[in-house]
Amino acid sequence: MEDMRLIHDKIQVEYAKFGVNFTDFFICPHQPSEGCICRKPSPYMLLQAAKKYDIDLQKSFFIGDADSDIECAVRAGCNPILLLTGRGEETLHKLSNSQKSIPIYTNLSESLQVFTNSLTHE
Repeated sequence: MEDMRLIHDKIQVEYAKFGVNFTDFFICPHQPSEGCICRKPSPYMLLQAAKKYDIDLQKSFFIGDADSDIECAVRAGCNPILLLTGRGEETLHKLSNSQKSIPIYTNLSESLQVFTNSLTHE
């Protein structure tokens, strides 16, 4: 849980550089062997967040570095973004041909710069 808090802190710092703040974090504390309904690639937590905050998942992005992140986004009807940090390089090699069209960025800052630039040009 301490590692998760550190990751969330890092995410908040990086996003704050672009004027983005977080209202909530949803986490699954379970191990894969527990077979819970909230662990990725299940879209359970995304669907719960969408319901709680009235989020249109089709207009939302799910940023991650694991194949379970990509699958979770797709299963929830969300737009996946792959980061090549952490497990990202390994995940890139696992992507199917149909998945290779998803946006892929070297790191979180790069993805945020591209995304915020696209918003200012709409």
